[in-house]
Amino acid sequence: MLLAIGLIALGFAAGVLVTGLAACFIFGLLHAEAVRAVESHGGVNLFSYGFANSPPGTVKPGSWQVRS
Repeated sequence: MLLAIGLIALGFAAGVLVTGLAACFIFGLLHAEAVRAVESHGGVNLFSYGFANSPPGTVKPGSWQVRS
């Protein structure tokens, strides 16, 4: 009886470990694809509206940054 409980607990722990590893792997793949997508856009102008279309170095109105 005790052996059965131990095996069930061991199986549960192994399942949690495998699921966690799979989730981390999938997250890594998604992160790599997102980084590739951003870098293919040069890191700027990802959207066709708003402040994103401003030239590099432009300070957003109301921003804490100061132009030099």
